[in-house]
Amino acid sequence: MSQYRRAVGSFRRRSCSDEGEAARTLFSASLRFTLFSMLAVLLANCSGSNAPLHSQTAISSGVLGERQASYDVKHYRLELQVYPARKFLEGAVEMQAVALDSLSVIELDLDPRFEVLTASINNESAQFRTQGGKLMLSGAVVASGSEFETRVSYRGRPYEAENPPWDGGFVWAHTESGEHWIATAVQGRGCDLYWPCKDHISDKPERGADMLITVPSELTAVMNGVLVSQSNNEGRTTYHWSTKNPISAYHLAVNIGPFRQYELQHYNALSSKPIPVIFYHISDDMEKIERLIKQDFMSQLEFFERTLGPYPWGEEKIGIVEIPYLGMEHQTMNGYGNDFKLDPYGFDWLMQHEFSHEWFGNLMTQTESADFWLHEGFANYMQPVYAQQVIG
Repeated sequence: MSQYRRAVGSFRRRSCSDEGEAARTLFSASLRFTLFSMLAVLLANCSGSNAPLHSQTAISSGVLGERQASYDVKHYRLELQVYPARKFLEGAVEMQAVALDSLSVIELDLDPRFEVLTASINNESAQFRTQGGKLMLSGAVVASGSEFETRVSYRGRPYEAENPPWDGGFVWAHTESGEHWIATAVQGRGCDLYWPCKDHISDKPERGADMLITVPSELTAVMNGVLVSQSNNEGRTTYHWSTKNPISAYHLAVNIGPFRQYELQHYNALSSKPIPVIFYHISDDMEKIERLIKQDFMSQLEFFERTLGPYPWGEEKIGIVEIPYLGMEHQTMNGYGNDFKLDPYGFDWLMQHEFSHEWFGNLMTQTESADFWLHEGFANYMQPVYAQQVIG
């Protein structure tokens, strides 16, 4: 703008012979101002766009680097504020781990689109820097063999899945009545798509995870494990979920919506009390829900326990949640989006496939991405075995 004013003043003072040059100066300054304004608008719009993933974030469970091989994760605690209308997250994540070597730098994974606000190691403020898809924390040296805790607070707009579940990320959808319906699908790309973690399938936290998800009070947040508590504060509700079992980091799956519950009870050879079978549903077609869960799924459950042994996570729950994409095998909270359709053999193939992963994938887990065929191969094999039972 200052160039624009100078050009106008110069134009007024100059003679007619100089007017052409002054006009060109005025036009040039005005054009630069216009282009700058347009660029500012474009950059503002880009800040809300779905920018491509960094190459490091786009992969999961690759080669385990020396820094991450030098510690063993024991527990995660996620505190996540979700703002559906803005597609925005504010989070804080604590990691408890044991140093397997002396650590001067602690390396985590996090999508660099997030802004890191603070970091600490053992409750002492830590320096942090991002390097591609890596987040490096440094402070006092952590001695080999000692347990330590990191905490990272951050915020931003997560990558939006373009073709879930194959293209991972957040899924921001709406129900037919226009309510927010949100899920995550991060198996192929990892936990770092929306929270700072050690993104490698070889390291399950042995003491499980706690997940505190805060959403608008008209919505419900459901996750892995058991619901510990829920609390309300100024139009928002925090749901505290907890699992005590080892769990792959990509299984910590956010599901948010106007869910209702359909619940049955189940007993097996290991259960001293009923195992809740809970379907968190968006659909209100109770006839279809009862056919899917009470008839089809409970028959599948009986088959799996008879063939493979008792359900592995009976002290928590058998959870199924209706999601806005096809499906995913999240531990104790399988995602279901097959629209209650039966295949030609008379059962829901998607439900059967995803639930088989509770044994092949969640209980038995490979140590690197090259061995994912162990998950999918055995899960696919269970389909014809079950079909043979159904059709005789």
